Amino acid sequence: MRNGVVEVLDLGEYLVNYGEFVENNHELVPASYVVEWWQQDLAAAGADVQALRDDPAVDLADPPAREALAWAEEYDVPLHPKYTYLWHDLSVDGFEALADAVASSGRFAEADGAAIESPPSAGSDRTLVLPKTDAVTDALETLVVQHTQGEETVTVPDAVPLVRSLGFTADLERTWERLSERARTWDDGANSHRAVNETAPFDLQERAPTRVGNRMGRPEKSESRELSPAVHTLFPLGEAGGSQRDVSAAARQRDVSSTPGEVEVEVARRVCPDCAEETFRGRCRECGAWTKPRYVCPDCEREVDPDEAGRAECPRCETLAYATERRSLDLDTELRDALDAVGERDGSYDILKGVKGLTSTHKLPEPIEKGVLRAKNDVSAFKDGTVRYDMTDLPVTAVRARELDIDVDTLRELGYETDIDGAPLRHDDQLVELKLQDIVLSDGAAEPR
Repeated sequence: MRNGVVEVLDLGEYLVNYGEFVENNHELVPASYVVEWWQQDLAAAGADVQALRDDPAVDLADPPAREALAWAEEYDVPLHPKYTYLWHDLSVDGFEALADAVASSGRFAEADGAAIESPPSAGSDRTLVLPKTDAVTDALETLVVQHTQGEETVTVPDAVPLVRSLGFTADLERTWERLSERARTWDDGANSHRAVNETAPFDLQERAPTRVGNRMGRPEKSESRELSPAVHTLFPLGEAGGSQRDVSAAARQRDVSSTPGEVEVEVARRVCPDCAEETFRGRCRECGAWTKPRYVCPDCEREVDPDEAGRAECPRCETLAYATERRSLDLDTELRDALDAVGERDGSYDILKGVKGLTSTHKLPEPIEKGVLRAKNDVSAFKDGTVRYDMTDLPVTAVRARELDIDVDTLRELGYETDIDGAPLRHDDQLVELKLQDIVLSDGAAEPR
């Protein structure tokens, strides 16, 4: 098929829902004339569309040419989208050249392509034969009209809708002599949509009034996701720790408070449901139970229970209650406890970076232990507390050692013994099926940290 393709004329339609326009703050653009739109026009004109849908002999989405023409004339609705071509892409000169070719040399043919003098009845599907010229082939390709190019002729199946649109009767008699000046100058002559509506006995809508650009060969997205500047732990330090928010420096700092390592920050207000211990942590250090947020009205300091939707409104003040508070934290103690918990020392990392404050609603700090391990292994945290590396999720079922820049011995060490044909694995160009537990990482993701 690749060797037989000379040019791709059209890539079809692309449905963009309303939400995409809202999300990107883009004005709505004209939509193409599609079957669903045409069916609404048909129903508005008085046709029993539901009865047509229920009729097994009727295909509203893909009707034959005679039915499409009959509906357009009987109900005075636009021609079916299947036979509505891209007239807005064809210039007025191209339109006239195609019409002139039909008038001077156009003939209807039987199934074997032989031209006939007396055409069949107007309601049958017929094939049009035209001389093969650049003007004719260029016009048909621009309109995206299905046709076959021979040595000297061009044949167009189901050609009656095209012929009628060009302003000819079913007997190939021309019904117009000259286009109006308004049609000829529309869009500086580059758009024949107004011209075809002037010559056709029915209305024709724009088939593709809006184009969507695209490009092929998107480079793979492969990179670490981290905050800027990078941090190791989502633990608030306030103004302590300097510009780098160094947790170790903040734990020894005295200029923020008279007590070394003491900082005042906004954190979660939580309570243990088992022992009633008030804390800012997600887990109680006294009994190990998971804590719950404690909502307090900022005006009357009354404790408020949230409703089913999670909204906590004070019944007395009608003010939203919050599960956060300003609290003094002893960073020196917090850091030492975290180091003891993971069995590390202060010198096991170069620097441990925290954050100035938390941006989440409940402002629940991360355990510093996570930050200690991240700093030791030189990885940073994203804003949701995860360590991320984004890659394109491309399903891969089989690989070659040569494609992965590894040798066959490495594949054999991983348990690969044969290729997809069952032959022993000896060469780097043999194709092997990936095992379920194996994935292929990009070079950036596989680099040691």
